[in-house]
Amino acid sequence: MGTRAWAAKNLASKLLAGPWTPQGIAAGVDAVLGARRHWTRKALVSDLVTLGDGTYPPAPRVLAAYLIESAYFRPSRRRAVTVVLDAPISPSSPFTDLRVPALATVGELAEWLGQPPGHVDWLADERRAHARAVDASLQHYRYSLIS
Repeated sequence: MGTRAWAAKNLASKLLAGPWTPQGIAAGVDAVLGARRHWTRKALVSDLVTLGDGTYPPAPRVLAAYLIESAYFRPSRRRAVTVVLDAPISPSSPFTDLRVPALATVGELAEWLGQPPGHVDWLADERRAHARAVDASLQHYRYSLIS
């Protein structure tokens, strides 16, 4: 994998982990590639927003391929690209025979569940805001140490 493809894959992973909004995309570009020239970043963000289907981002391989071909995707040769790790996920043995579609993005998961993406994000509680909620019904997850 070449340097451009590697940088595109890392940027795609970062963008798909955040909100698919102009602000979220711009923040992802800055986090992985560093501060860009304003006009270059603005053009890249604008292109990426239109590439997505409204609130749903494209599939990871489609996004990475698009970035590789984009004239506005310019990873710096003088600055290291931030590495974004993909956590390997595979179903445990009792669930391997279930007919569950491959869902690559939060948007695809939301569509499959018949829920708006914002609701799925709220349920995921990535920022652990629900843990600080006074109302116990808003605390979706319980943690306990099992030794």
